[in-house]
Amino acid sequence: MLFFRCRYKIDFATVVTEDSTIFHSHPGHTDIRGKGSQFECALNFIHRVCILETSDVENIPSRDAHIYFIDSDLSKTERWIGRLYQGMKSGRIDYAISYFLLYKYNDMITVNFSYPLISALLGVAVRQCMTGIFALNGKFLKELVLHTKWNREWRGYGIDTSILISGIRNRFTMIQVPQETPLNGVVHYAQEFRMFQEVCSSLFRQLEPFVFPATATNEVRYPQLFAADSRVLDFGHLDHTSSCCKESYACHYLHFFMSLYTTRDFQSHAEETLGKNLFNKINSIYNKFVASDLRSITDYQTPLVIPEFKALEYGDTLLRFGSETFLSARTWANIVMQALKSFCWLKSVHGAEEAIDRVAMSVLPCVFHLRCLSFVMEAWDLKSYPETEELTKAQRHDFVMFKNVTLGDKLSPLDFILSNR
Repeated sequence: MLFFRCRYKIDFATVVTEDSTIFHSHPGHTDIRGKGSQFECALNFIHRVCILETSDVENIPSRDAHIYFIDSDLSKTERWIGRLYQGMKSGRIDYAISYFLLYKYNDMITVNFSYPLISALLGVAVRQCMTGIFALNGKFLKELVLHTKWNREWRGYGIDTSILISGIRNRFTMIQVPQETPLNGVVHYAQEFRMFQEVCSSLFRQLEPFVFPATATNEVRYPQLFAADSRVLDFGHLDHTSSCCKESYACHYLHFFMSLYTTRDFQSHAEETLGKNLFNKINSIYNKFVASDLRSITDYQTPLVIPEFKALEYGDTLLRFGSETFLSARTWANIVMQALKSFCWLKSVHGAEEAIDRVAMSVLPCVFHLRCLSFVMEAWDLKSYPETEELTKAQRHDFVMFKNVTLGDKLSPLDFILSNR
């Protein structure tokens, strides 16, 4: 975390331990885990010590202060801060968020869930809504410190989307800043299953107030797009290399889907959550996979131990299926909106924890992996960045459509039950 015009360095542990009043929501509690807890501590420190004191001494308006956030596990930051700075200085910008050009199978949670869901519910299409590379000004910082209620999701996980949703809700001026990154075939999905459960839980809780708006709309507002170098927006030269085995990605998602489908949690709650028609669609896909001997993939304890020759066999089997066998973006959008509606109803009847356990922890992770498998197959032969981005944008439009169809009117508990029969 970096900030200009300030003579202080931040040590999270020292701040929390030696000045617990800065961590005002939980004074004296220094063992709260999660990146969001560190954010809360750091933002309070910056606002109280760095900005307010510096402003008093040097007569610097707090709005002109810029705070920059860079993921600690990222090493190549050469031009990122400079581009964010230029984005912040391009106008009265409150929030600048990075826009990275990623490999086609990377960041599947953003592509298939966070980006289209936030776009549909909030009407703002922010492509990398979960990036940890962003900047905000003193006005936004003041809102986060003085007027924001830091809840469980903010402290434990989901801090990136939480800050974004707060910016949209408070109508702060945002900008997407393209950042230069090499497209490569390194996909990090070791913790993807658990991460999806956390992201789904956090987003469903935070987006619930936007589920049943007073008036439905198809409009999607785009934040201003800024680029210091026009070549950054030239996507034509960016190709997805074949350095990674596409079959390994397919096997990863197929393994998770086939394993999760047979669990008691999924079988107990899926039909009630999604409705009979959508559940039957998923069941039909599963049965086709079983008939083609794809269930044998679960004989391996994890996808990582599948031999290369077996991965190629599974890939060949999948390629023989037609597109109708897989889960289309349109059906997936319908499923997510139905699940969100179920979540709202379950929360009102059984409480938030029960709703999270049934929908976000048990049902959607299974279907999410089926959708990721389907996306892998859709993008199998696509090599350029613009081609795969067209799939992502089309999926976002499907989410917008089903948001208006599925969530157009608030249903009573009885109406909900009858509509899902």
